[in-house]
Amino acid sequence: MSSKPDARPSSACQWAALVLRLAVVSLFLAAVVPKFSAGFTSVQGTVHYFQVQFADTWLPGPLVTAHGYVTPFAEALIVLWLLTGIRLQAGWVFASLFMVSLAFGQMVLKQQAVAAANFSYVLLCCAGLYLSPHDRFRLDRTKL
Repeated sequence: MSSKPDARPSSACQWAALVLRLAVVSLFLAAVVPKFSAGFTSVQGTVHYFQVQFADTWLPGPLVTAHGYVTPFAEALIVLWLLTGIRLQAGWVFASLFMVSLAFGQMVLKQQAVAAANFSYVLLCCAGLYLSPHDRFRLDRTKL
């Protein structure tokens, strides 16, 4: 009898990876849909919102404006990336770093409760990264 552990991931890990991925996708989908609801006008509304929120902070205005323009597209990219599962580990890293940037912004605004919630999303993304090798429900692993 071999004492070698089974190299295949358990079905619990596979399902946990999928459920976590779908949960984070739904989070970002709920955030991105309103940002594109009226086309580019909605994106500009997001930029304006960022500019107003950070006007009295030490963050440079051009950086805030750039982040405002990037945010809707980054959120949409995260939805597509995690939904398809293509290069999943890179997608989880991107999502984690993006969430860190949002949490940092909330700390600058002294919105500790929102920052704490965003850091819990960072933790979810890190869990997704950890479970990603076990995720079998991905387009890049599909045998056609």
